[in-house]
Amino acid sequence: MIEATSIFGNKVNVPKNKFSVRVSGYALLIHEGKILVVNTRSKGKYYLPGGEG
Repeated sequence: MIEATSIFGNKVNVPKNKFSVRVSGYALLIHEGKILVVNTRSKGKYYLPGGEG
């Protein structure tokens, strides 16, 4: 089991076989105190720019 933190801040134990390795790169872009994020209309969620290569 691996202890992780959920997006709500709760500590959860997740079995190791539920994780997978995914090579990716992301960026944290800050300009005038603002952080750039990407919004997906289909899911209504926000993400850092970047992704899987």
